[in-house]
Amino acid sequence: KLFKESGAYLVPTLSPGVKVPATMEGNPFFTDAIKAKAMAASAASQNAFLNAYKAGVKIAFGTDSAVTPHGENADEFVMMVDAGMSPSDAIRSATISSAQLLGLEDKLGTLEGGKLADLIAVSGNPLQDISTLTAVNFVMKEGKVMKPNR
Repeated sequence: KLFKESGAYLVPTLSPGVKVPATMEGNPFFTDAIKAKAMAASAASQNAFLNAYKAGVKIAFGTDSAVTPHGENADEFVMMVDAGMSPSDAIRSATISSAQLLGLEDKLGTLEGGKLADLIAVSGNPLQDISTLTAVNFVMKEGKVMKPNR
């Protein structure tokens, strides 16, 4: 309720709750009690995210790369969709919603004349398979090709 009343954004950061428990198997540091607590925290995080999404809380895209490997942030799209968000809303969370949160919607977030022309391209339709966003084929930053399509 407070998110809605204040206009605050939720940046869910589901990666740690999904990825950290997966690293526990075979590691003697993680006792059964720690594993159970991590799994419960993961489920609670996904449930809280889904409840916020269903309630219409503004959601922006983000990750916590301090506990997950750098370069895997696009996995967050898959986690958001797996938790119940539509693919189009997940994409909006990383584009226009994040630009609005940062106060940069006049420069970023949509494809329009006068904006910075930051964009990516993937092979496939992320609205049908959100995981296509984890394999970026082309990157343009401020109108300059940084990674050509090969």
